Amino acid sequence: MRGPRISHLFFTDDNLIFGRATVKECEEIQRVLQVYEASSGQQLNSNKTSLFFSHNTANGVRETIKTMFGAQVIKPHESYLGLPSLVGRSKRNTFAQLKQRVSNKLAGWKEKLLSNAGKEVLIKAVAQAVPSYTMSCFKLLDTLCDELTRMVRQFWWGQVKEEKKLAWMSWEKMCLPKEKGRMGFRDLKLFNMALLAKQGWRLQTNSSSLFYRVYKAKYFPKCNFLKATLGSQPSFAWRSILSGQAVVKRGVRWQVGDGEQIQVPTKVKHFAWKACRDILATRENLWKRNITKDNLCESCGKAPETVCHIFWFCDRAKEVWSSSKLILPFEISPSWKFIDVMWKLQKLSDECPGLVERTIMICWGIWKQRNMDRHGGSSQNGIAIVRSSLRILDEFQVANEKPQTTRESIAMEIKWCPPHLGSYKVNVDGAVFTKQKQVGIGVVIRDSAGEVIAALAISLLVLWVRWRLKPKLWRWGSNLHWM
Repeated sequence: MRGPRISHLFFTDDNLIFGRATVKECEEIQRVLQVYEASSGQQLNSNKTSLFFSHNTANGVRETIKTMFGAQVIKPHESYLGLPSLVGRSKRNTFAQLKQRVSNKLAGWKEKLLSNAGKEVLIKAVAQAVPSYTMSCFKLLDTLCDELTRMVRQFWWGQVKEEKKLAWMSWEKMCLPKEKGRMGFRDLKLFNMALLAKQGWRLQTNSSSLFYRVYKAKYFPKCNFLKATLGSQPSFAWRSILSGQAVVKRGVRWQVGDGEQIQVPTKVKHFAWKACRDILATRENLWKRNITKDNLCESCGKAPETVCHIFWFCDRAKEVWSSSKLILPFEISPSWKFIDVMWKLQKLSDECPGLVERTIMICWGIWKQRNMDRHGGSSQNGIAIVRSSLRILDEFQVANEKPQTTRESIAMEIKWCPPHLGSYKVNVDGAVFTKQKQVGIGVVIRDSAGEVIAALAISLLVLWVRWRLKPKLWRWGSNLHWM
């Protein structure tokens, strides 16, 4: 299984186990508990064990499961550790207690007994702090946030019940920071998204926590949080945390760190680091340090020899990239730095697997040939530079390839349905093999009886963007259909 293993600390705290109300699943839970009891020497106390069922569970199923566990049946817990244990369809009813708690806090103080400074402290430290814990786990309804804001706003301006008081400034301006001349109150909707984005950032960075291991195993086992999707049958907690993903993406920046994620030789990593820091010995950098008389490129003599000029705008570089047939999915501006290009490539690393490494290796090959030309070394054309650079990359990746760990997969029964009588069904599929730099395509056509009419399997040595693969599949399927 992909989830975290049950540890010896299983007995130290309360445990909530969720599962389907089926005999098969309950037997599996019992088996796991029996293994735990035999391994740890601790035994489950049936007197402290309870069951609760959803409303749509049949009475017969409830009695069967109750007999299996020998535990009492209770009503579902309304809350656990201050949070609702079950979130139903009516989110308004689920979180209605928040509104009541804030109302009680504000009603307990007489508005006339507090100065504006006292009201500010009460609002920031009490009223707006009450929903913080819930907001860090769930996305509250906009209407609920508006109602909470209305209660706080009325308390600030001294409005009692339906009494009208003059608001001297809009609440949106009151929520701006004090550095901008406002009061720094919280916009509850934005604060809610910020707290959820913080949880998302924990899922992105803290891979050792139990919180990370549980959510990764269930919702994004093959990627990280920034690439995670909603998936099938997501919980309300996961929906809420995922709503903060856009906030994290807007604020996150790719940073060249220790190079752990870039699979190139170490000497090439040092080259890439120097290029990102703009400390390569280009004529532009040497000229700035009064080492050379001019900064013109020695190869073409048309422009200053900056890092980006050497690798993309020089005539020699253009020849190399033309020979590589590796087209970058964006335009590079002459004013860019090398790190700007790397940041763009890193954002596309999932759609274009291996593009970062191949680009860095070709740039390294261009830089190596540039130095050989200056110091009387052998000269190579564009094709030779590309071949030698990518050959070194392939040899390095093969030598450092980690053995794949086998993991138990969950069997899913998928039934193929035949088409209607007199018609055909075309099934297509494809896969991207990153390490082999290949794309595999499969097509099969069957009739209403399930007999195979035609089939096709092909492997292509191209580097396609993954989201462009599906149109290619349908094109191959259509071509085979008309053949």
